[in-house]
Amino acid sequence: ANGQQQYCEHAQEYNRPGFAPEIIWHEDQVYKLPDSLSLKEGCLLEPMSIIIRMMDKANMKCGQRVLVSGGGPIGQLAVQTFKMYGATSLTISEPIAERRELALATGADYAIDPINENFIDRCMEITDGRGFDVVLDCSGSVHCVRDLLDAAANAGTVIYGAQYPNEYEMPFNISTYCYFKELTITGVFVAPYAYPRALQMLPRLNLEALTSKVFELDDGVEAFAEQLTGKYPKILVRCNPDID
Repeated sequence: ANGQQQYCEHAQEYNRPGFAPEIIWHEDQVYKLPDSLSLKEGCLLEPMSIIIRMMDKANMKCGQRVLVSGGGPIGQLAVQTFKMYGATSLTISEPIAERRELALATGADYAIDPINENFIDRCMEITDGRGFDVVLDCSGSVHCVRDLLDAAANAGTVIYGAQYPNEYEMPFNISTYCYFKELTITGVFVAPYAYPRALQMLPRLNLEALTSKVFELDDGVEAFAEQLTGKYPKILVRCNPDID
């Protein structure tokens, strides 16, 4: 009744059939790709739907300073989308050099190497000591999760959009972050009603770097091994050799 279908009481009662030879979906869960999108580009529809959900929760305003933590496929899509919103001091934090370079080429103004640079010092340098109005976590790394709160500006918004181990708990000083800084801290659980808008957005983005590395189905094990190297922000597996 409240438009929150992600909280279905039986949402977890399925066998996660992602690698099944066939999957049956209800027709209202299927979306036709427009002719302007290739099947490879269409593979990014689900990640793009998550971006749509995050943008809704960010309540983005033109001119706000934005930090994206994590340069995987969702982080890269987020950089491009935030740029369209008029983000300023748009910054990617990512330990892999190739992913930092990709983000800079597609819209980021700054890139931070959180391994070899002091993360908070760089955030304050980029924002003239104010911090970021919107901080979006796309990394899922427990090594940086806590620092994102300190990277945020007063009255900023921090969105934990990545998945963490279920048992992970983060120390949290309520007085510092909820009283003195008055942060808005939230997360995302899937992306209800976001697919139609995601379809509208994909043709407007630079998707080449996220669709260029393709493995055949018989090379699936190699594809997973390559993913672990982090060299490519997105790896695709072609299930049907007759479809490009």
